[in-house]
Amino acid sequence: MQSDFDDLLLRILDQPESKHREILEAAGASPELCSELLDLVAREADFEGFPEKPAALGLGVAGDQTVPDRPPSSRKSSPTVFPETVGPYTVTKILGEGGMGVVYLAEQHEPVKRQLAVKVIRANLTHPEAAARFAAERQALAQLSHPNIAQLFEAGTTEQGYPYFAMEYFPGEPITDYCDRHRLSIDRRLSLFATICDAVQHAHQRGIIHRDLKPSNILVAEVDGLPAAKVIDFGIAKAIDQPLAEALELTGEWAIGTPAYMSPESLRLIDGVIDVDTRTDVYGLGILLYKLLTGTRPFVTHCSTLAEVRAQLAGKDAPRPSTRLASETEETRAEVAHQRRTEASTLQRRLKGDLDWIVSMAIAWDREDRYGSAADFAVDVRRYLDHKPVMASPPSVHYRVGKFVRRNRALVAAGLVAVLALVLGTIGITIGMLRADREAERANREAALATETSEFLTSMFEVSDPRTAGGAVTAHEVLDRSAEEIQNGLQDQPLLRAQYMVTIGRIYKNLGHYDEAEQLLEQALEIRESTPDSPLSIVSNNLNVLGEVYKDQGRYDEAMAAHERALEIQERVVGPDHPMVARSLIGIGSIHNQLGRYREAEPVLKRSLEIRREIYGPDHPDVGTILNELALLYDNQGLYDLAEPLYRRALSIKERSLGPDHIDVALALNNLALLNDSQGRPEQAEPMYRRALEIYEKVLGPDHPDLARSLNNLGLLYDKMGRYDDAVPLYQRAVEINTAALGPDHWHVGVCLNNLAVVYTHQERYAEAEPVFQRVLTIYEQALGTDHPRYARTLFRFAQWHVAQGLLVEAESLFERAMAIQEKKLPADHPKALATRAAYADLLRATGRQEAAAALE
Repeated sequence: MQSDFDDLLLRILDQPESKHREILEAAGASPELCSELLDLVAREADFEGFPEKPAALGLGVAGDQTVPDRPPSSRKSSPTVFPETVGPYTVTKILGEGGMGVVYLAEQHEPVKRQLAVKVIRANLTHPEAAARFAAERQALAQLSHPNIAQLFEAGTTEQGYPYFAMEYFPGEPITDYCDRHRLSIDRRLSLFATICDAVQHAHQRGIIHRDLKPSNILVAEVDGLPAAKVIDFGIAKAIDQPLAEALELTGEWAIGTPAYMSPESLRLIDGVIDVDTRTDVYGLGILLYKLLTGTRPFVTHCSTLAEVRAQLAGKDAPRPSTRLASETEETRAEVAHQRRTEASTLQRRLKGDLDWIVSMAIAWDREDRYGSAADFAVDVRRYLDHKPVMASPPSVHYRVGKFVRRNRALVAAGLVAVLALVLGTIGITIGMLRADREAERANREAALATETSEFLTSMFEVSDPRTAGGAVTAHEVLDRSAEEIQNGLQDQPLLRAQYMVTIGRIYKNLGHYDEAEQLLEQALEIRESTPDSPLSIVSNNLNVLGEVYKDQGRYDEAMAAHERALEIQERVVGPDHPMVARSLIGIGSIHNQLGRYREAEPVLKRSLEIRREIYGPDHPDVGTILNELALLYDNQGLYDLAEPLYRRALSIKERSLGPDHIDVALALNNLALLNDSQGRPEQAEPMYRRALEIYEKVLGPDHPDLARSLNNLGLLYDKMGRYDDAVPLYQRAVEINTAALGPDHWHVGVCLNNLAVVYTHQERYAEAEPVFQRVLTIYEQALGTDHPRYARTLFRFAQWHVAQGLLVEAESLFERAMAIQEKKLPADHPKALATRAAYADLLRATGRQEAAAALE
């Protein structure tokens, strides 16, 4: 029926006017339909002041053209006439021309002076019902008020009788152009897209369907340094409660919309009605997301008639994004991945699974299979970003079990040891069977089994990883048993074996068992470097994790070498702006920070921050990690006014994204409390320290080095408050934990011992304090060097110990050594440097050297 209707309209427009009624009557059109069609054709023929057929469609996006009001015909097109005014607005230039009319940039002078976008729309308003309907829609559009929708200021009618809309002028660019030009990552594209869904949902709630959602109708510009999207062009929007039944909704052959983004139901008439609802916009949003992810649309239409479009799309479910991307040339895939700050293989894997399902649900042929609303669509996108199960997922047992494990880690962990033992036993039996038969078919099965086992075991191992689970750490025996099995098995699968080693090694690291982590990670690196087909990006990741372990062990030279080698590989393989590069940079910057090389640390950390902000947006937990490290850098230099807002921002990001009981939240609390302590605000610091301590003990257990750090910091506060008896047991427990976890010569042990010696001095337990100070200086000399600010700080504290006992000559020598290091490593106004000079000045005054004392102040 639709094809017949298209042919009928086409025949009308291609014949002389005298033949129009004859053609309609011969086709059996009703008298009412004849009258409306003839009236429409007559009005189009007399159209003046605006283009009969647009020279350029949409707002400048090639390939996303709005369907014109009528098909190309043999009639000669009249040129566009540039009006001086539209209503009360002065026109300055044409912004774009589309099938529904022309968009002008105009100026308003009263009652306020501003620029606007004025769209003059063609419509048949002679029919009373159509005129009433347009008035109702104008009222509905006026009710739209959303930060991601271009605001409608006024709607009116020109002197020629054509309606216009005066809208907010938003000087952005099409969303696809913006995302590609700025190389936004998949996560940032998804976050931006979710705000568009929110805007469309706002319109739906007010009874408006957009019907032409495409890149050129969604503009993006930077607002306050961040990308902001605006949905524009509601010029063909229709009220939800009004069926699109009138024949005048179709002008010529074409339906209203853009073929590549039009839903199947908007391309067909059913009993003379185009039946669309809010799910039509869901479909358009789905095609838009498809292009944002893959750089193309599921179907590339090169059709000149709606009949051809329908024939191409009829009954077809669109190919999944990952499938569509795979069909492109290698060069195209590489370019698409580059624009998304990743590699082609990584992008391909990223699209498979949840993103395939989300997009496929949005653009399902049958609208009953789509998301019920734009809000549901946005929820699923955000669930994906939050690593939660998505509504679009197929109800497979594997998927549901996997998500159950992630949601119920503590429950699953209780039975993990027995289950993993069974799985590992099965792997051993299976590998033995496979080795007995070397035929190609068996080899393929082995590879498939290895892949599936890798994914399954990786998720199971992570149950005991506190940085992933955020809950109580259990099943440590799982790691020991797993490490033993992996080291003895999978000899024929070296890369898979190495993957297991890195997974278990990383968890050992996060549990504070650095020796075990080091052993596995070094073995994995050796395997990967000796295997010819091992990807360099995987090698670099191995190096980064190993570098973090070396740093935690206090082996800074080895840690720096590992991170720098990883960085060199990554910049060569994946480019300078990849997330892996940011991880290497934060490792390097953190080591510089620990060693007091602050000038070297700052540019490295800032570059890492810039990369992660650009890829993930400002609220990602990885951004919070770098903000925390940068704040620590400023804190170490006494630049508290720079450090505090960064600490608070990092804490806010971590709490919102990871939950209140994650150990990253505890770290942020610890650092912010330490800053408050340094600035003399103990009443603010103590509750932060205590909350951090509770999180560490709950999540990491009683023997983790991070718990020791928290105990030490709370001890520092009590020391300053004069609560020495409360501080001593905290320091002593921290020393015990660090000695057991890190070894007796780790500088973290030295930190806690130094603070314990200071408290002994305050308690006048001088005999107990002296050997502790000597032990700390030995540890620092071996681990950090004699020019480190921590070494200087202990010299200062040991000098105070000497002053307290009247040993002023010895104290003077220690003060001078400490000052020499601090002058070299710290700014002149650093609080610790100032404290050393002030204490030395007091000693000089006490010995009658007033001028020398004054020179220090």
